[in-house]
Amino acid sequence: MIDGPIARGRTLGKATTWVIAGQARVRCGVTLKITDGAMLLIVNGVLPKSQLRRAALSCEPGSAFVAGRFTVRACNGEQGPVRVGSRPMRTSTR
Repeated sequence: MIDGPIARGRTLGKATTWVIAGQARVRCGVTLKITDGAMLLIVNGVLPKSQLRRAALSCEPGSAFVAGRFTVRACNGEQGPVRVGSRPMRTSTR
């Protein structure tokens, strides 16, 4: 689970499902790598303690973001998938 600043280099690999549960900001001078096949879940809904009031992954100027093909999905507070209507979410292969 990632819920705060990313202050040193980090690699998010496919062996773990990564949950963004707050404001995950890649700091200046830091590199975030996301490998092919990685899965990121971003918690859906209002987060009162967050400055943005939402979970988010962002990069400050001067940071680096290196990524292969990865999947991002919304999740609820229990890391379950968020469903739209009665159909499960679909993912794109583009």
